[in-house]
Amino acid sequence: MIQAAQAGKPLTVVNDQMGAPTYTVDLAQAILDLLDTGASGLWHATNSGNTSWYDFAKATLEEFGIRAEITPITSAEWVKKRPDSAIRPAYSILDLQALQQQIGKLMRPWREALADYHHAVKDNGF
Repeated sequence: MIQAAQAGKPLTVVNDQMGAPTYTVDLAQAILDLLDTGASGLWHATNSGNTSWYDFAKATLEEFGIRAEITPITSAEWVKKRPDSAIRPAYSILDLQALQQQIGKLMRPWREALADYHHAVKDNGF
């Protein structure tokens, strides 16, 4: 999104799919925390909160100070434009309760993680 926006391309993003953006640093920490507790098996781990892909794109551009044209679109409209696109669920929010109980802490909000991601890439010259 950032590169497309910086290139001046108009952005069209689905607005009817909900998810929980996750910073890889937070995911890695959650895995380490699980290992520290001796946990095994399958765990759900994401940053907390949820958003649509459209609102996530808007938040990302806002965080990076990028002004760009961004238009919401439905999943059905997207598939018409790009019929080879993967079909995604409308609601893919994972339940973090078991993870948070196991590691003894809450996963931080995705918006806070986005700000840290921005600082990390800025500090590394990106």
